[in-house]
Amino acid sequence: MELKVKLLLVVAVSFLLGAQTGLAEVARLDVTSSTCFGCHGSNGASKADGIPSIAGLDRRYFMRTMRRFQKDKRASTIMGRLARGYGRMELRLMATYYADQPWVGASADVSPEKVAEGRNLHEELCESCHEQQGRFQDQEVPRLAGQWPTYLYMQLLDYRDRPTQMPQPDKMERRLKDLTDAELQAISHFYASQL
Repeated sequence: MELKVKLLLVVAVSFLLGAQTGLAEVARLDVTSSTCFGCHGSNGASKADGIPSIAGLDRRYFMRTMRRFQKDKRASTIMGRLARGYGRMELRLMATYYADQPWVGASADVSPEKVAEGRNLHEELCESCHEQQGRFQDQEVPRLAGQWPTYLYMQLLDYRDRPTQMPQPDKMERRLKDLTDAELQAISHFYASQL
């Protein structure tokens, strides 16, 4: 039986039985058989420094990001093509599954000097949105603390240098536009150090 049909049957049975708490388990069926683990690691805890961890990511942020990939409103190498392969229900199940996973910070090597400079930049420019040293997250703001520094750096470069392909709130665009590559690296090292 096709995966989509299996998922719909399991969801329907869960709701009929009143087992709404079983949605995370239903989501696990979908995610376990998907290609997500290949890049994002077991249960969404990435082991690759250029690929983000998605375990523990806010459910609404996950949905919003995947919908933006589907509509080519967020630049990607492969995620746009992968995201278009999922329907809304599958994305909801995946979002539920990953939101339910514990956050696992990247154990990356960071430069103490860059961390110190990044901390100052964070406090001056970023803390008002990326609260709690980047631990805060909601539907608009992803968790940055403990994320891979290479991934963060690449994202910040894209946000700064390709604002039409990686649109950000005006406030973030204004703050990024004058930062040097070295300052973006420092911010990345700071967030990566916040396990």
